[in-house]
Amino acid sequence: MKIRPLFYFVLVLEFLRMQPPAAAAQTPEPEAGRAREESAGSGLVGRPLDVVVVPGDWLPGLLGTSIPQLRLMTRRWGRWEPVPFQIDEKTQDGAYLFPFGKESDREKLDQKLDRRDELVFLARDAGCRASAADWPVEQEIGEEIGLTDPLSGQRGWLYLFAFPNPPPVSIVDLINYDPDYDRIQSRYYTAGYSRLKHDQKAVMEYFSIPESEGGSGSNWCDSAKIWTRIKLLFSVFRITIHSDNWVSWVPAYIDGPIRVIVKKRMAIKLGLGLRTPHVEADLIYYPRFFISAIVISIPFDPSIVTSSLSITIGTDLNHEATGMLFWNSQNLEPVLVDGRMSPQEKAMDMRPDAWRVVSGRQGKYMGKAVYAGNFRLSNIKLDQGLYVDDSSYREPPENEPGIYGSYNWTWDITHGKKGKYVVWIEAHYGSGIQSEQDLTTCLNLTDHPLYVRTDSLERLNCLLIPPPGFSREVLPEEYQQSWPAH
Repeated sequence: MKIRPLFYFVLVLEFLRMQPPAAAAQTPEPEAGRAREESAGSGLVGRPLDVVVVPGDWLPGLLGTSIPQLRLMTRRWGRWEPVPFQIDEKTQDGAYLFPFGKESDREKLDQKLDRRDELVFLARDAGCRASAADWPVEQEIGEEIGLTDPLSGQRGWLYLFAFPNPPPVSIVDLINYDPDYDRIQSRYYTAGYSRLKHDQKAVMEYFSIPESEGGSGSNWCDSAKIWTRIKLLFSVFRITIHSDNWVSWVPAYIDGPIRVIVKKRMAIKLGLGLRTPHVEADLIYYPRFFISAIVISIPFDPSIVTSSLSITIGTDLNHEATGMLFWNSQNLEPVLVDGRMSPQEKAMDMRPDAWRVVSGRQGKYMGKAVYAGNFRLSNIKLDQGLYVDDSSYREPPENEPGIYGSYNWTWDITHGKKGKYVVWIEAHYGSGIQSEQDLTTCLNLTDHPLYVRTDSLERLNCLLIPPPGFSREVLPEEYQQSWPAH
């Protein structure tokens, strides 16, 4: 028997608050880093996907500088060139300040570089190293930013300068947000939460890769899905809350040339026009990938009031995905997505995986989860996955009957310990994977992050940004010494 009593809505909201264990080499000693600087050339050809996030803390010489006077530049062929960048302002507790939308924070933006603000740019724009004598004569103050690929040792440099009369900014804009369709439009993919104008959903229902980037241009996503399942009184009563029970809206957003950050609010529909109090998520989109955080908040021992409590997350594709291939870290031999469960698909190893891929002429999706350092203490169990490729299978909510190449994974929270635990969901979109190196390039983003040298210190590039109100201790352990402590 299924029920949805109001009493449990608040409980579910506490357990699921949406805000995407990486491994990295040890940070090199400063002396080793300096030796590489002297011997290596410029350019990071092996890291075409990487975006670099530099907190204001790492640029002490420029703190307090007017943001409109700043320009990020690179040195190539003996001359200075502007490169695309953005600086996103934040509050002291780590919350983003949003310049666009009905509830924008425009009046709170001070247009000065503060310690929590973030400089964002592409690693591929790094160039040659320049001596201070070659810095532009018009600049008043500057900071050198050095990047190192830990796998190849390749290095590149960029420079953030403050100018009294700044030169023009780069005209490159790689990503945009369409608030009417709640849709991200990158040069490399389109992803969105609605198929219809002004019909915002809580989960993604659209992604496509343009033909110019090696895709089909068609939408091959039916719907991402989230289920919260609660069993009470020895499983006699069951509560199921799924994606269609949620309503969402976007009060504000950031739209820059390198990334889009969407503040998404979500609440559970109660009927008669009523809904529960909302929760918020900051969804961060880059030109080729997406990263956002899920905060699992456990206010008390769930087993006191429930027989079972779990959260399931997955993505259902549609018939446009026919002909694509699926594989993951547990099943390296690809299976064909065609709406029919083959013997090979039925025999797949469904133990928890580290990453999963669906790829073909339509494009690619690669997903993985990165767990916070304290997650191992949570008592949250990651159950076996579920793979379904069956056009006759019915599992609402769905826009199109049937399921194509769907992989779901479940967190069993029944015996979870009180606390807040963060999981980053990472998703890559683009042209189909043609080689093992294509997949490795995606995985390297957070498995082997770049080193960033500023102010004589070398730290890990950290795209796994702590959600608002969290300190760096929530990060995976290898990142904790890199991110600002406050």
